[in-house]
Amino acid sequence: MFQQKTFKTRFFLSISLWLLCASMIQPVAFAAGRVEYQQITSKILADAGRVAERELSVYLPEEYDTSGLAYPVLYLLHGGWWFGCGLQCNNRVFFEGQFSIVSSVDKLIGDEKIKPLIIVSPNIEHPIRAFPTKALVLSDRLLVKDYMSQEIIPFVDTKYRTIPDRKGRVISGWSNGGLGTLFIGLSLPEKFSLVGTYSGGVTLAEGGVFLIERDLVVAHKQGNFPLQFWVYVGRNDDWGFLPINRQLVQALEEANLPHVYVEDDGNHSNEVVEKASESIVYFSKFLGDTLTAVQPQGKLATKWGEIKTNH
Repeated sequence: MFQQKTFKTRFFLSISLWLLCASMIQPVAFAAGRVEYQQITSKILADAGRVAERELSVYLPEEYDTSGLAYPVLYLLHGGWWFGCGLQCNNRVFFEGQFSIVSSVDKLIGDEKIKPLIIVSPNIEHPIRAFPTKALVLSDRLLVKDYMSQEIIPFVDTKYRTIPDRKGRVISGWSNGGLGTLFIGLSLPEKFSLVGTYSGGVTLAEGGVFLIERDLVVAHKQGNFPLQFWVYVGRNDDWGFLPINRQLVQALEEANLPHVYVEDDGNHSNEVVEKASESIVYFSKFLGDTLTAVQPQGKLATKWGEIKTNH
């Protein structure tokens, strides 16, 4: 009987001590943004014979609903535009698929390594299930450029509180989407000021790889539309994209365009989230520069670069 009471006493003391210790532990607070999925009917894609109904993934930072401020936007493009490879090759891959980059962005915001931002990923998949020709690559680049500039960006700027200026926009992407972002960013410097690519490249039906973006780099004039670049490629890229990325970086250097180049022992798919996060930290230094994010009534004006988080 005595042993039973002693056991009960020790048991309750242990529980009480555990609860006391638990109450003294301060939880680590990270940002907790949310993702919305919008449906867009594209006239541009319909006229080109593509599927017109497209989903758009939108990440909103935790402060979005309460701050009243406008935010910069990162446009993030998936890879595999032509292969119809499901979750690997559509807008959800960066949000809830293989990469799930929004979780990393939540942590970056919570750690105050970057300021809050909006992330948008459109579905630009065209599943012909074959390697494209050079002509198809070029026509597709032009089509997606028009889709982004004439439909996606206007929709996002109308639907959400964005900084509707090139200094508040980044475009970045992986694989075919990575090289595509370079084409779009260099073709639309009035829309974007920051361009990033991770393992960018395209393998052609006739063999080899294709790089038209190098010529756009050479032709680009900083002038009124200065661009910043971030380029990553792994030396063990199993799609053979290392040489064209080196050519691209050489062109950036010769054109004296500001850029960060990261090359390591990775392959085509690994470290994408890590490198994307590194690029966002870099881009965060430039986003919203000299711009003002204003509350709806205009009573309080706060520079985006001065926003303080509560985490």
